[in-house]
Amino acid sequence: MTTRALSLGISRDLTIGVALALPIALLAVRYEETFLGVVLAVFWGLLCVTMLYRTQLRARQPMWLTVAVVGGFLVRVPLSLAHLGIGVLVYGGQVDFYGFYDDAIRMPGVLVAGDLKWESFVGSRNAASSVINLLYGLLVFLIGPSLPAMFLVSGVVGFFGSYFFFRAFRLEFPHARHLALFVACIFYFPTVAFWTSILGKDSWLHFFVGAIAYAFASLLRAFRAAPLLTLVACLTVVTMIRPPVGVTVTAAVAVGAFLAVRTRFGFRGPEAMLRPVVYVVSALIVAGGIFLASQGLWRYAAVAAEESLASGLLNLAVETRVGLATDPSAGGSSFAVDTDGGFQARMLVTMPMAISTFLFRPLLFEAHNALAFVAAIDSTVLLLLVLYRIRPLCLALVAAFRQPFIAFCLVAFLMLSAGLSFESNFGVIVRHRSMVLGFLFLLLNALPARTPEPAAR
Repeated sequence: MTTRALSLGISRDLTIGVALALPIALLAVRYEETFLGVVLAVFWGLLCVTMLYRTQLRARQPMWLTVAVVGGFLVRVPLSLAHLGIGVLVYGGQVDFYGFYDDAIRMPGVLVAGDLKWESFVGSRNAASSVINLLYGLLVFLIGPSLPAMFLVSGVVGFFGSYFFFRAFRLEFPHARHLALFVACIFYFPTVAFWTSILGKDSWLHFFVGAIAYAFASLLRAFRAAPLLTLVACLTVVTMIRPPVGVTVTAAVAVGAFLAVRTRFGFRGPEAMLRPVVYVVSALIVAGGIFLASQGLWRYAAVAAEESLASGLLNLAVETRVGLATDPSAGGSSFAVDTDGGFQARMLVTMPMAISTFLFRPLLFEAHNALAFVAAIDSTVLLLLVLYRIRPLCLALVAAFRQPFIAFCLVAFLMLSAGLSFESNFGVIVRHRSMVLGFLFLLLNALPARTPEPAAR
């Protein structure tokens, strides 16, 4: 390295150091707890970066991939702080993350005193908030009562959701041709990186859904207790946070597992006698899941007690869509929805258009302010990406009939997109889109391998 290059590097590092030191020093003078929390968050962040770097080196990953993964972690820092700035400066503090923060900083005292009420987690309409408060309350033990630090840690939580998707991709498709494109999408795509760095449910949902994908991919390689327990635990937490999402992802896991049993383990020769048993057991598991989901949605007052799961979810979706479309507080981000008679029947017919709206709108000409224009650019880039990768996507759709992991991704993507497409507010659509993009990126970049022929007996 030349003297000039070294001096430029030192100048750059000094500039970055001063830019970071000044706001931290200001926080230290005015808010002691906030300053300590930021320092602790930086400490845990550096520890995570070190672990990521060593993990990549241990796996003998190329240096560009290691840099890309660590960069995906670092980019969460400005994005999580941008959420805090927008909430305080743009919306004047009229946002829900203050509620999560206030409840979280009280949680350590509740845990130490042993006053945690388990009935608030089971059979309660507020189970989702109770779970989120508990998760953030546990983080308070690590960073203290600091709002900026909690935002930074939320960005870390969202990053590891993307990292779990990345690990699942590497397990299932170790020789994928477009690894760089997948890495760019899962770590740097604006919707995923931005909306999963927020203090709230979105970052934790992304974390647990990514962990589900990784655990399921691990189970497909070898049936072991650790990924199985991880899968069950994460499915339980996701169902408690958002029951419809949990039921949907559980159904996707069931489809993938059923296909894995059928194709990978085979039922040939004398083993074919077990096929009816597997089918019956699978049907019982699905029926039990539907029953438990119906009971859970009824307990959370999401559907009426006399409704079936299908009709309850359909009515819930209709009410949600109509409510958002007619809510006077929805502002200019809402778009019109036809609520005349026969809406439920026509809704099923227009499902493809609803899914495309969920994925690719708002369009550029629909943007009415700066934030909407940024969201429109994001939607347009996603549309161009899907068109660019349309052939691999079609191949993945065909391979879903014989590749269990692709079947899992496809079912999760389609069912989540269909369920979330009932939103009628562009702001909500862009935010919820992050829940399905992990599965879409897997489908766009997975080149299905040939299914190996069974060995002759």
